[in-house]
Amino acid sequence: EILGPNHTSSSPVFQQMPLLLIVIRTIIVLFVLLVACLNTCADRADWKHALRAAIYILILYLIQELAALNSRSPDFRESILGLINGRALGHMLVHAAFIGLAYVAIEPYLRRFWPRSLVGTVRILSGRWSDPVVGKELLTGVVLGCVGAALITVFNMVTAWAGWGREVTLFDWLETAVNSKVFVASVAQKVSAPLLQTFVLAAICVLTRLVFRRVQFEVMIFAVAVLFGILAALVGSEAKAWFVPIVLFLVVFSAAILLSRVGFLAIYVAGVTWAIVATAIPLNWGSWYTHLAIGMLCFPLIVALFGFMTSQGGLAKLAQYFDAVENT
Repeated sequence: EILGPNHTSSSPVFQQMPLLLIVIRTIIVLFVLLVACLNTCADRADWKHALRAAIYILILYLIQELAALNSRSPDFRESILGLINGRALGHMLVHAAFIGLAYVAIEPYLRRFWPRSLVGTVRILSGRWSDPVVGKELLTGVVLGCVGAALITVFNMVTAWAGWGREVTLFDWLETAVNSKVFVASVAQKVSAPLLQTFVLAAICVLTRLVFRRVQFEVMIFAVAVLFGILAALVGSEAKAWFVPIVLFLVVFSAAILLSRVGFLAIYVAGVTWAIVATAIPLNWGSWYTHLAIGMLCFPLIVALFGFMTSQGGLAKLAQYFDAVENT
């Protein structure tokens, strides 16, 4: 069976979704809508950058949907009609709208509570790609993503050696990619998903900080991460091992703490890098997508190189530095 990006699973994860998880999702959406309206009325809404973020995610979802539709129907005209007539268009617009509204909602509070968290994001949305702060966050994100992928790989090796059962992997979708178009759709989904997850994480951090002002932020985020771990245990099917909720707890807690310290852009790049690096280590080296998965490693390498150069002030200053080293 070929599963496209819009595939709806019939697994127990969807059939047995706890009421608490539904309530949390509803609270986040209502919080974003309400605060976005309040910020707009108070004239502190940054709609320019919010629109650019929404267009970025819209383009990614457009690539994802067109590749998935074209894999089922090679005719481009039929793919466009399927995009418009099906639920794919609504799927793209809903996610783009959420990204735009979430940016408007949380941007003023991120600036207030953690002033440095949005510096790189705002500058890259303003087109200042060569800014040293942007380069520093890009490089930090790639390093964090590689560390996360390495930890998961080592953890999987330990669980396989100890015989603890199923591996912790977020990339089972590759097993259903039977051609390059489905592969492109899956990759586009995994590049866009971390942005949505980062916005949700930032909204949770802001909401937690607003509600529990007198409690230390790290303590409340620890409690929230524990809650997500419990939800993972409740939602999980029998195939999931006992350590999956623990991994989710560690990911949520560490990402929330790092968001306030290394920046929004760094966390998003870390999520994308994690997905790409983990994908580029296929278990079956004889699979048809192995060369594509390994080729994907060029993306974090290019981002890391670009981040390093811009963090040092660009090619001109980097060349001056090497000249000075040679002359000494």
